[in-house]
Amino acid sequence: QYEFDYLTVIAPIAGTVTLDTVLLEESVFKAFGDGSFKVAKLPIADGVHHLTASAPVGLFVYGYDSYVSYGYPAGLDLEDLFQ
Repeated sequence: QYEFDYLTVIAPIAGTVTLDTVLLEESVFKAFGDGSFKVAKLPIADGVHHLTASAPVGLFVYGYDSYVSYGYPAGLDLEDLFQ
């Protein structure tokens, strides 16, 4: 467990994103770049989370505590090579 845990979501400006069955309001996002994408930095609790979106999105999970941190891209849908 870490003191602080976050999820960064990058989505098309017209897309919708749902986190753990809750539709994320547009107010949590900020447009960036040429305005065709939006980004949200969301604090999250420890544990498993489920995100769905109306279009492909980018996800990055990260967190930190005293003298320790972590970060990784989420939702990679990698193939299990050892099936």
